[in-house]
Amino acid sequence: MLEHAGGVPLEGTSLSFPGGERLLLGLNVQSTGQGHATVFNPLLADWLGIKAEQIEHRQGDSAMEIAGYASVGSRSAMTVSHAMIKTVEAMLAKGKAIAATVLEAAESDIEYRGGRFSVVGTDRAISLFDLAARAKEMKKRGEIAEDLDTKTNAETPLTFPNGCHIAEVEIDPATGALALVNYAAVDDCGRPLNTMIVEGQTHGAIAQGLGQAMMEQAVFDDSAGQLVTGSFMDYAMPRADDLPLFKDAIHAVPARTNPLGVKGAGEAGTTAAIAALMNAIADAVPAGAGAHMDMPATPEKIWHACQQAQRK
Repeated sequence: MLEHAGGVPLEGTSLSFPGGERLLLGLNVQSTGQGHATVFNPLLADWLGIKAEQIEHRQGDSAMEIAGYASVGSRSAMTVSHAMIKTVEAMLAKGKAIAATVLEAAESDIEYRGGRFSVVGTDRAISLFDLAARAKEMKKRGEIAEDLDTKTNAETPLTFPNGCHIAEVEIDPATGALALVNYAAVDDCGRPLNTMIVEGQTHGAIAQGLGQAMMEQAVFDDSAGQLVTGSFMDYAMPRADDLPLFKDAIHAVPARTNPLGVKGAGEAGTTAAIAALMNAIADAVPAGAGAHMDMPATPEKIWHACQQAQRK
């Protein structure tokens, strides 16, 4: 399978220093269970040489006036990481200029490493958080136009996640019962920012795709139009015993359209699982009788397809 991820390229991030040894990472895009704080906070901490515990993640607050869009289309990791890099670069550029004034050195002699601005070849240095506090004071006095609080946007082109998924099924032609006995997947999501998150999203997305292909269906009463499958007592959603243990692997080929080489990951499982399962069913039902089956592939539909094949 090959999919395109992104679609809404503009995204912004902000860094602000509320005081003390704390850094506020502001995001427009909002996590709805994807684990954004788990991914972006450690990434930012690693870049700046500070502790992840010193970073607070804030999201979805229009008062921050951060440009961007929702967490859809497998876009969040690639667009946010790109915007974060630009914001960090802009903040450190301002920091070096301010640190040069504070440390009484040429800006070209200032380096940033391990959470500190320092004068190369000397022991003169100031921490990121101390400089942020000094910068706020200097701004109040009119000595500088901007402190270290920084906000930027980035345009991130589409990426093209891809992979190979294989479903193995067993069908009882006498009853139409379907058993998914094996499922294997190899996915390329570019550089994974957090392997655990990628694996979890892949498993969940595969389960969603298999649910759509095997059992999930909105059923309405023919006479009154009433939704019959209005609760999970009636709507068939996949449970653990409907699925095998997935065999999955990541084959990372970095994207060339953003600095970290990130591609989308959240929808790879749904993109591939639907086709993999329906193709397996079509292959299992003899005489091509299952080739044009509408989802979900319920036992009734599979049984009818098997009966049709026997009559040929």
